[in-house]
Amino acid sequence: IVFFSFTLNFLWESLHGFLLYTDHIISSDQYVRMMVYMSFMDAVTILGIYIFLAFISKDILWLKETGLHRFIIFFILGLLVGIFAEYQAVYVSHEWHYNDKMPLIFGIGLSPLAQLSVTGVFSLWITKRLICW
Repeated sequence: IVFFSFTLNFLWESLHGFLLYTDHIISSDQYVRMMVYMSFMDAVTILGIYIFLAFISKDILWLKETGLHRFIIFFILGLLVGIFAEYQAVYVSHEWHYNDKMPLIFGIGLSPLAQLSVTGVFSLWITKRLICW
């Protein structure tokens, strides 16, 4: 889960970082370090959501025998975490800013809003395919 979520988030972060945010005009080595760090934090967050659902369901291997409903719950939790994290980073701590190309939903960027949910569910789906093969 961590490998796939890190990889998918690295790709997502790298693409939307320079396209949809301001203040990302930095040297390439700084940019790559920033993308690695952000992708690692995203992977840890996705793992945290997985572990939270494992705790709730009392089954650490819930992914192995899960249906669509847990993927939907995971997706919703990813959205909630994404809303909180993005609001905090943009409007409270002012860690980054959107450029005029970022589509917004209630003032929160669509790309970062969807990121954890989409990359998380896709990471779980890939992992499930591998462990149930």
